[in-house]
Amino acid sequence: KSRQFPFRFFSAYEVLGGLEKLAREGVPAREQKSTRTVKDRIALARAEKMAKKVQKIDLTIIERYRRALDTAVKIATTHNVKPIPGATLLLCNASSETKRPCTSARGLGKPRTILEVGLLLGLMCKFSCESCEFRVFGADGKHMGVVLEDGTILDNMESVLKLIEAKKLSEGSGILPIKFLNDHLQNRTVIDNLLVLDAAPAGDFLADFASKYRRLVNPNLLFVNVNLSGSKCSVSNKSPSQHANDVHIVGYSDQILRFIAERGSGQLVHVENIDLAYKLKEVKLSVLGSRQTPTIPSLGETNAQQSLRPRWRAARIFISSTFKDFHGERDLLTRYVFPELRSRARQHFIHVYEVDLRWGVTEKEMNNRKGVEVCLSEVSRCDFFVGMLGERYGWCPDEYNVPNDPDFDWVRDYPKGRSITELEIYHAALADPGQCLSRAFFYFRDGAFLSHVSGDVKNSFHVENAESESKMKSLKEKIRTSGMEVFENYPCQWGGVLDGKPMVRGLEEFGNRVLNNLWNAILKKFPDEDIGEDEQSEEARRHSAFAEHAAKSFTGRKKVLKEAQATIEQVESGVIALVGKPGSGKTSLMSAIMHEYGSSSACSSHLLLLSHFVGVSPGSANISHALRRICFELKRRFDVEDRVPDEHREILMALPEFLTKATQNVGVANKIVVFIDGLDGLDAAHRAKTLEWIPDPLPKGVIFVVSLLDGDQCYRALLRRHQENNLITVASLDMFDKADIVRQSLACHRKSLDESPFNNQLKLLLSKKDASSPLFLALACEELRVFGVYEKVSEKLKSMPSSLAGLLQEVLNRFETDFGRDLVAAALHLLVCSRNGLTEIEMKSLLDLHSRGMDPKLSPLDSRFSDIFSSSTRNVVAQANFSRLIRSLQCFLQSTAGSRDGLMVIAHSDVINAVKKRYIKSALKEEEEAMFHHLLAAYFYNEADPTRDMSFSGLNRRACSELAYHLTCAGAWEDLEKIVCSLRYIQVKCQLGLGLQLGEDFLAGSGKEGSRKKSKGRDKFLENSIVREYQSFVTRNSHVISSYSSLVTQQAINEPRSSVVCKAAEKMMQQTETPLLAWENKPETTHPCQMTIGGNSKPVLCLAVSPDGRLLAFGCQDCTVRLCETNTGKEVKTFVGHSHAIASCTFAGSSRLWSASLDGALCLWDVQEGHRISASLAHKRRIGACASDPSGNVVVSVGWDGALFAWNGKDGSAVGELKESRPINCVDFHPEGQYVVTGSWDSKLRIWDTLNQKRVKTLRGHECSVRTVAYSPSGIHIASASLDGQIKLWHSKAGFQVGCVRGHVSPVNTICFTKSGHMITGSDDRLLKVWSGYLGKPEYVVRGINAHGGVRALA
Repeated sequence: KSRQFPFRFFSAYEVLGGLEKLAREGVPAREQKSTRTVKDRIALARAEKMAKKVQKIDLTIIERYRRALDTAVKIATTHNVKPIPGATLLLCNASSETKRPCTSARGLGKPRTILEVGLLLGLMCKFSCESCEFRVFGADGKHMGVVLEDGTILDNMESVLKLIEAKKLSEGSGILPIKFLNDHLQNRTVIDNLLVLDAAPAGDFLADFASKYRRLVNPNLLFVNVNLSGSKCSVSNKSPSQHANDVHIVGYSDQILRFIAERGSGQLVHVENIDLAYKLKEVKLSVLGSRQTPTIPSLGETNAQQSLRPRWRAARIFISSTFKDFHGERDLLTRYVFPELRSRARQHFIHVYEVDLRWGVTEKEMNNRKGVEVCLSEVSRCDFFVGMLGERYGWCPDEYNVPNDPDFDWVRDYPKGRSITELEIYHAALADPGQCLSRAFFYFRDGAFLSHVSGDVKNSFHVENAESESKMKSLKEKIRTSGMEVFENYPCQWGGVLDGKPMVRGLEEFGNRVLNNLWNAILKKFPDEDIGEDEQSEEARRHSAFAEHAAKSFTGRKKVLKEAQATIEQVESGVIALVGKPGSGKTSLMSAIMHEYGSSSACSSHLLLLSHFVGVSPGSANISHALRRICFELKRRFDVEDRVPDEHREILMALPEFLTKATQNVGVANKIVVFIDGLDGLDAAHRAKTLEWIPDPLPKGVIFVVSLLDGDQCYRALLRRHQENNLITVASLDMFDKADIVRQSLACHRKSLDESPFNNQLKLLLSKKDASSPLFLALACEELRVFGVYEKVSEKLKSMPSSLAGLLQEVLNRFETDFGRDLVAAALHLLVCSRNGLTEIEMKSLLDLHSRGMDPKLSPLDSRFSDIFSSSTRNVVAQANFSRLIRSLQCFLQSTAGSRDGLMVIAHSDVINAVKKRYIKSALKEEEEAMFHHLLAAYFYNEADPTRDMSFSGLNRRACSELAYHLTCAGAWEDLEKIVCSLRYIQVKCQLGLGLQLGEDFLAGSGKEGSRKKSKGRDKFLENSIVREYQSFVTRNSHVISSYSSLVTQQAINEPRSSVVCKAAEKMMQQTETPLLAWENKPETTHPCQMTIGGNSKPVLCLAVSPDGRLLAFGCQDCTVRLCETNTGKEVKTFVGHSHAIASCTFAGSSRLWSASLDGALCLWDVQEGHRISASLAHKRRIGACASDPSGNVVVSVGWDGALFAWNGKDGSAVGELKESRPINCVDFHPEGQYVVTGSWDSKLRIWDTLNQKRVKTLRGHECSVRTVAYSPSGIHIASASLDGQIKLWHSKAGFQVGCVRGHVSPVNTICFTKSGHMITGSDDRLLKVWSGYLGKPEYVVRGINAHGGVRALA
């Protein structure tokens, strides 16, 4: 298999020709001279020696050598000249100006003329092309076609030279066949490659022709002009055209054909830009490698505005005052100030949350051991403080009952006999006035109104006694001199008694002052900001704070801690995994490892440690969000200059580069360690649990430390990695570790268990069945902490359940005792029914709504909810009681590192099971769950649409994301129809970046189990004609409106006039004045397209549908294979592993997917797990296609190397191999599975028996390369299409042609059959045609499939 280029053999042909001449004619006799010089004698001796050698020459041996050379030329051609795909037009100048020597042609035997070199190149190109029209032109524009004959290329060249002389093409100057080219342009003849071999540079006509042809016929035309008159080969910079596909070459090189082949197939372009595709060099990513956005008509800035993704923040305001005398002020704040604040803040994406612990709680009720603790704890958690003081000093607790925590040490030292109001003021402001100047505000009431108050009511405003009067004066004086803002003597009037409460009125000045103070303070603390590095820095602090807190509470497991630290120090790069069971303490251990390693001498700086704890912050469970955050940290800490991408696929490609550049900046002596905790908690989006987002291999100097569950999907994925992994098992706690955990947990609250020999309470606890679980010990210590009778601790320990499930039930029972069964059940039930957890603000509002006894028959969209959600009806659940409940539930929840706007999510499945067992009755399970989903839907609708007019003016991203889900779960089908069939709802979701979620909204949870009644309602909803019209509109336009929300109305107005979508848009246009483009002569029938899947940065080249019809796979030019749900278009997986564009893909059953790329790689993927099972490079050239038998057991691949390989469809092992002489384009399996049909460049179809591995039939009839083949569903017929656009139908068993149809003016790229037997074809003419099966009659034509290119694939 010679590596020599074919032209190199021509010198050997010349030698053989000379030897044959010598053998036949002998050595010429030399002239006899009387005197001979030394030179003559030497020449004579050489001649005599040559004559003796000639006598030994055997002509048969020369002939054998010539045949061997012929074979070598063919072999070298196959191995060195890559196939040139598509239709090629080759023009070669044969005029008199080409008869001069080609000075750049060397190694071709004797010196060659420009004409000979041009013909050699042309003949070789014709041999290598899929389809080639070769014409030589000469004087007066004469031209003739060239056809390959039997024999060598030299023989063909000699024949063509004789024809040229006979046609007199070489007489005079060459003129291009202009009429011939113009006919091709006028007839729209398909040309993919135009190659001109000339003795001069290309003129203006060729450049103009190429430009017109691209504009009218083929925008991807490759035009190559080779000027063979140059003295050496080079690429000319003097190009009359700047088009990327115009190539001008000067001189000759034997690499010209290789260049044309690679450029024509796109491989050269791919190689030239591989650094851009994979970010191997520092380039401007905004220009190259970024997502392509469609060109939008100039409709104003609103249309160009892409999706908004606001970040909501929470501002908590604590209200402090005495109890009896401030009903009027609190009522004003509740009715006017806070609603106005919320309305203003909503425009800046800020939640305002007031905390008033006096609401609904009497002074007597505050006099308990929890009152002071609850008040001061809430003060600590608030951002702002409003203090209102009159004459009364307020209730003074007899003693300050606070926990033995360091945070409350100041309370125990504070003077006794002070009111709880003074304690709140001191804790919020007076303890450190300098830090509270812009967050604490005080308002002193003018007491002049008291002259109008009489009777017992006056006692509610007067100071209690002289001592209290003195304390109040002292408190006010401290506030006045603190430097904080005080509104002294704000005016008011006596308002009488209302509903048993003494009230003041005339508080307008007071209300305006509070409103302005708080609004200015909120704007200062929460300035408007774009999502970017500020948010990333804030989130990084959350994760760092959480790690620090968890590390402080860690104890025991010193052996595992040392093992992990030693492993980090020893390995240069790789993954270290902490593997354990749920609740085994992996998170605390991870934090401790991070702290210990960061404090050791092996780590030179804490900046080298990056952490990410799943569940700590909103969005932290999304892998795309997590990786983007890590990239931001690398950029910020290590001066990486690259831009952090937004798209997930771009992030995957950028992460290795970010890590590599970071390691280069920190030096070889340092390691970057990335800690990621809780991989089992990652969302399923982007196949996060396959761990393919971890670069394999990791750059040198980079270590990933991860924690995961033993035996779960992440664990199995980690074991499949090619790079060595270091697994550290987090086993059950030993006796010493358990004891340390209990001691430290109780010591935080200044408590301990007796360990004396005769009353060993610690041993009693550690002997419990599930005491080896850190979760069990944490709950047990919490139970002991709240148990108030020390003398009965031993009895408490003895009665404590031994199992985790039993302990959870006991904890729930305590919660019910403290807060009431209804409140606890409602709170936990809401958390279980929520999709992604709830914030504190959401939980409080929902519990208030639930406590009012909402009618389950009342529609969540009913206007009567306006009164329910109004500010005057808030706080049905007392704030003090709610705060204590949330504090108690923390032991069940996933930590959010103290984030007030974070989501409360139940952390362990054991807790969820306990809640369901206790509160959800199996007989009424669906009804109870529907009721709470009903409640959640009502709340989220109010947040999304506070005006309740379907305007969705709340612009609440979370509410819009959750609303349709809860309406579906509640079975509120009529309300769901109103929501999803609203153009405003669709527009707002797209504006908030939720456009791709719209498809799921219309599915109404189809595929989920439910009662017969619910299933019936779902079916009725899905069959609703209005719903189906809106669903069709969304799925067809999602690729546009998801990026440009302002185009929703425009796309809707251009639907058929009779459609409900168009009518809704017309009605919407009457209410607004939004500029848009209206399609005046639009079709009045709905477009047959059911769904458009966008988001692809490069063209889609192949398609495959899973046997069960649930999944659609498509391969792209960006080297990826994507998997989407057929009913929603939602992307579920992306397979990354090819280094070239994907040529073909096929499902082998529903659990396996095969993909083939243009570089000859064939990959097998696991559909469920998302990992690659095998990869093969058996094909030496690009793969044309792959296909699977119906059972998925056998897969066949064919390629341009002429090979047909059979593979085991499940494990990827090779089964057999067959060969052809010419490249193979396509393959399809017989429905029964034994036979396959292939289509080749030699215009023939071949049927193969894969079981016996032999060829069965050869079908002839096409005139050029066969592009696509397909068996009919019955297997009786075969359909094939060729490069010239012809479609032929064959009888598969008899092997004869039964029909021939023409319906496309361009090459047909793909054919498939429907289950009903209809044939569908797709072509470069951008048409998709439906035919009546084997009859070949056109039934339907779909136009406008692709505005940027032909139809490449069908499935």
